Parts: sequence; structure tokens; C-alpha cells
Amino acid sequence: MTDYSTIDDLLNSAGGSHGEITERNLKIIAKRQKDPDITTDFVKDRALSLGYTILVEEQEEAQPVVYEDVYNDEYKEGYSTSLDAVIFHEVSNLSITPGDSCLELSWDPLPDGVVAVISRASITEGEKQIHTTRDSTYIDSGLRNGELYTYSVQLVCDSRGEQHTTNGVIISGSPKPVIGSTYDGKDVKIKSITGANGKIYIRLDNPPDNIWGYEVAYRRDRFPTEDEKNCTRMTIPMGSYLHHKALVIEPLEPRDYYFSISAITERDGRKVYSVSTERLFSNDPGVEIFYSISVTGGLFTKKTVKMTFHSVNKAFYLPVIDICYDIGHLPMNRENSALLYRVESQKAMGKVKTTKEITGLGHNIYVKPFVAERNLVDRYHLRPIMGTEHRIT
Repeated sequence: MTDYSTIDDLLNSAGGSHGEITERNLKIIAKRQKDPDITTDFVKDRALSLGYTILVEEQEEAQPVVYEDVYNDEYKEGYSTSLDAVIFHEVSNLSITPGDSCLELSWDPLPDGVVAVISRASITEGEKQIHTTRDSTYIDSGLRNGELYTYSVQLVCDSRGEQHTTNGVIISGSPKPVIGSTYDGKDVKIKSITGANGKIYIRLDNPPDNIWGYEVAYRRDRFPTEDEKNCTRMTIPMGSYLHHKALVIEPLEPRDYYFSISAITERDGRKVYSVSTERLFSNDPGVEIFYSISVTGGLFTKKTVKMTFHSVNKAFYLPVIDICYDIGHLPMNRENSALLYRVESQKAMGKVKTTKEITGLGHNIYVKPFVAERNLVDRYHLRPIMGTEHRIT
């Protein structure tokens, strides 16, 4: 059986459409394949497994229509079948670049007729929609340096007079301040940060010999801003660095350290600070969140998948969780799985229970939860309860 790496490969091989796809067209695509395993259901399942969103509008009964036979280049009169489907991606290759009091979002160019809707969330402002665009970049300015901002980028398109919206892709970042001026145009280059013997050792990559020392500032919740007083700030002479072969910070505690490090030179009797280099070091063992999966319903009632989350501590924070699925095997990662539904972040007391009706997924479907925000994956660890069955159909 041919391996179609994308749904586009499958459609192109049969001369199919990338826009609005009817069930009849899907059947023609399947019929034109030499491989007997390429069926209409295969095309739909393949689209889902590759992360496409398939939006279905079912008709109560077939209606007479005049349609174009795109393969025989003629018009025929007939009857429409049970559904129309619109297939489009989530935003692809979303990235974030920090600047001074701003963050730049960028992604791959959008298809015709699709717009990106951008929402932003932060501790100080909460969540709100901030911009809609057809472009592939957006610069969010007027932000606070060092504060963590989380963005959701959703795609929206119109089909048959109705608007359809994807679940969205999440990404986070913090604007970076520029402190002082550079020394010989060079920034501080961090080679490694390790914890040992109750201390933190910050080792640098080829530090210059013409500097006086280093300023190290850190907070637990975000990177410090310029001249911020609500942080720990210390000055370490170059002699101390050469003696220990590292910048030594103590004591080492189980927590996150948002380090901002600048080199210090002396010019005309005053100290000049380089552009700061920021690095997050975590000595936090993380939070284990346990989950279970169950399915209710049967032949005569709709099936529903139920997921329950809890932690060792009764009170815990549940980050944004994406419930993903794959066909024939357990999803291996978030990027190569299709999204079933999303659980929003929340402060929990006891257990968090979620339910979702299972419709149109077919057979042999496996589900698995993933932490949605990449920068939180190392902190929150999702563990299945013993005996949890990931197959739901």
C-alpha cells in the first residue's frame, strides 16, 4: 500500500480538490486509485490522522443538484450525497521571537479564504482577542519586558455560508529588555547551568578577559526587567569566576530560576553593562498528574469518552491539556496526532472530569492527553492510572 505522507499527496495523486470536498468526490478519488485499500473512509481517516480538521454538514435527505464532473469535464444532473466536508490545517510552523517590549509571531502563509485570529493571555491582563489577519506575521508591541505572554492562533474560514474555526495552536514567550551597552559587541554566552552540592554552577563559553565581572539577577516566576528591585541581584567579580570556573549561586532550592546575566566592564571610572542573556534553569522535580479514561454508551446510545485528572495533592493546577487521537495505535506526540478536544487550564480541588461525545471517528481509535504548552511539558508529567485503556472504539 502506498504511503501518503500528507492528504495533499493523496488528493494530488487522484486529481482531487484542496477546497470543498463532497462525499462523491472522495469516492471518485478512492475509485481512481489502483490500490483497493484506498477507500472513502481511508481518505477521511487519513485526513484526521494527519491533523486536518474535517467539518461535516449532514443533510436530512438527498436533494437534486446540478454538479460538475471534474474528471470527465462535463455537467451532469444527479443527487447530492450525505455530506460536504471542508478540510484545512491548523496554523503551521508557529514561532515566537522576543524583542524589547514586543513579541513577533510568525507562521506559514495561509490558504486563500482563511484568516488567523490571535488571542493573548497574561497574568496582569487576562485573556482577550487582539488581532485578525491574512498575513503570516504579527508584532505585538507595548508589552512588559520579562512578563510571560501566551498566545492562541486559530484559523477561520467560511463554507456554505457558515464560519468554521480551528481549535488553535498555543505558544508562549517573554519580551526581552536591552540593558546598557555591549562590550566589544559580544553578549554573555552560557555554556551550561547545573546544580550540585546545594549550589548552582553557571559556566560560560569562552568569557573575555577584559571584563570586570558579571551581574546575575533572577526571579522565580519570570525574567527580571531592567533595574527591577523585586528580584535577587548579585555582582560576581571575574576573579571569583576564574577561581570556581563558574558563576556560583547558592543555596540550590527546588524551584525555577529565571536568570538574567550581564557582563560588566569599567570605562572612564564607571561600570557599563552588556546586553543581558536570559536562561531558565529548573530544579523543580515537576508535578505529576494522573489520568484515567473510560467510555460509556453502546449500540443504541451515543458513545462518550470520559477523562479524569488528579494529583497527589488535592489542590493542584491543571495546565491546558490537548486530548489527541490516532488510528490503529497510541498517539506518540502532539504534533503528529489529531485533536479531539481541549481542556482549558484551571485551578483544581480534587478531581477534574471531562466528557466528549464520540462521533464520526470510525474504528480502532486511541486517545492520549498531552500538555499543550511546550514550555510546560517538562514541569507537568501526565501519568496513566494502572489499567487505563487508551483505545476508545
